Amino acid sequence: MAHLYYKEHCHYDTESGLWSCKCCQKESEPWTTVYVKRLVLHVEATHLKLKQAECHICGQLFAHKHSLREHMLMHTGERPHKCETCGKDFKSKQALRTHTSSHTGIYPYNCTICNHGCRQRNRLITHLKTAHPSEWASVGEAGLAPPRWSGFQQDFKDVELDGVKYEK
Repeated sequence: MAHLYYKEHCHYDTESGLWSCKCCQKESEPWTTVYVKRLVLHVEATHLKLKQAECHICGQLFAHKHSLREHMLMHTGERPHKCETCGKDFKSKQALRTHTSSHTGIYPYNCTICNHGCRQRNRLITHLKTAHPSEWASVGEAGLAPPRWSGFQQDFKDVELDGVKYEK
């Protein structure tokens, strides 16, 4: 099904070697079939609003299978991701990563104006809107906040604290 949409919604730039979404200009990594598939999944979920996975318990629909797997934890109560420092359990890897930074003191999202650190991107955006409203109004999210998914993937790598190694 994905192959039906890529020509209509995705553009390949021969100079840069990048695919991009025609709707929002989201770019892929340099061309590989894996990244093209991710871009197609982005188009289907974000712009076409296609739902390809359904919960057999409550009927809720999801754009991605991984979203359904995470949703199923709500029904089972399972919390498979455990903090090695304090033993607290989490339903998602992202929640564990966010929590883990409370032990390391790492704040991967920093305000470009005052350097205020946040553990979550959405908290940084809230900070920007409330602490710097005029800058937010004139520049907006694209000019002040880092791209989505940039914080932990780039800044939170292989940290060791008190003999415990925190990995991405």
